[in-house]
Amino acid sequence: MDKSLTSLCFLFLCISLFPSFSSPAILFQGFNWASSEKAGGWYNFLKTLVADIADAGVEYVWLPPPSNSHDDGPQGYLPKRLYDLDTSKYGNKEELKSLIAAFRERGVKSIADIVINHRTAERLDNRGLSIFEGGTPNTRLDWDVSYICSTDVRFNGTGNPDTG
Repeated sequence: MDKSLTSLCFLFLCISLFPSFSSPAILFQGFNWASSEKAGGWYNFLKTLVADIADAGVEYVWLPPPSNSHDDGPQGYLPKRLYDLDTSKYGNKEELKSLIAAFRERGVKSIADIVINHRTAERLDNRGLSIFEGGTPNTRLDWDVSYICSTDVRFNGTGNPDTG
């Protein structure tokens, strides 16, 4: 028997002997690729569905990336300012907080899709190199080219080489 089949059999044995390894929880993906285009904001739209989602037995709802994102990636996967929750294509910070509170009231936990390893330059430094702004009033969370792989010739990174 090959190693992967043996491992799979062992996993199923463990799950059957120790059911606490598995969970009957239902996770609902609370967005799709076009959600960022919803008139009136996706957070506001999803809030109108909270009761239906909770009544369906959903225990967790997975929310889209909440931060400001580049126009070429309005879905949130090309973030510019990670901590700027007021300029998301899904809605603003208060709408997000209201949505999470509505889910919480119905016993549904919210999970954020935060894309920390993607980033888009907000501006260029005096050498024409990319600066990623963290979205805070100070520069504490800004990333310069030292956070970009040194083997990335397009963006002149000075960080560690790309690992693949």
